[in-house]
Amino acid sequence: MAKLTRMVVLACALIALAAAPTSASAAPDWHSGNAGAYVLTATTAVFIDINAGAVRIACTGMIFSGNVNPSPAAGTNPWVGFASATPGFTGCRTAGVPTTIACAAASFDTGVGPGAYAGPIVAPADGGVTSMAITGISCTISLAGRACSTFTGMTPGLHTNPSNLARTDGSVSFPGNPGQVLVAAKVGAGCAPIPNGAVFLLNPGGAGMLLKYTFPAGGPAAQPYVWYG
Repeated sequence: MAKLTRMVVLACALIALAAAPTSASAAPDWHSGNAGAYVLTATTAVFIDINAGAVRIACTGMIFSGNVNPSPAAGTNPWVGFASATPGFTGCRTAGVPTTIACAAASFDTGVGPGAYAGPIVAPADGGVTSMAITGISCTISLAGRACSTFTGMTPGLHTNPSNLARTDGSVSFPGNPGQVLVAAKVGAGCAPIPNGAVFLLNPGGAGMLLKYTFPAGGPAAQPYVWYG
């Protein structure tokens, strides 16, 4: 009887060992694909709303340009800086006055996985969605060549991988209000038309922004992607 008991215990141990995860299937990590230079272009014009509509700067376009970085070291979670991103604004006017907005490079950061990867478990270039934040935003607003204000902060967002199957571009989207945490502050004496207060980057309809990757050639297969798995 004792021999039979030992055999049963040994069999159970072997079954448990076989079912245990191996080091080859250990915890997932963050990865990137097609690392390198990119441009994200707004799908519409952009309004910079300051202090609950006290001032609205209207721009004809917005881009983020920068580089997607290679996959980080195993165990990096969240991944701070999966890409660098310098915001650029074109054709801006404040109450009809030409306005320039110069920005430093911001950081694209992932959320914390698991749970950060919001899409189905698919190939990394097939439309997966990853939560993210654009942090370290720092821009200066100038009127007639005079620096008036800065706006700084961050915005949460979603990074959508391109889909080769559906032939769709990758994109980055971020919400309007609430969601963005951007604040304007006068530079020195500042300029009277630009107040201090909360800043929101919005489309003409008042919603958040959608920016898509653009490439001269290659389509979705050439676009960057980031996933957790």
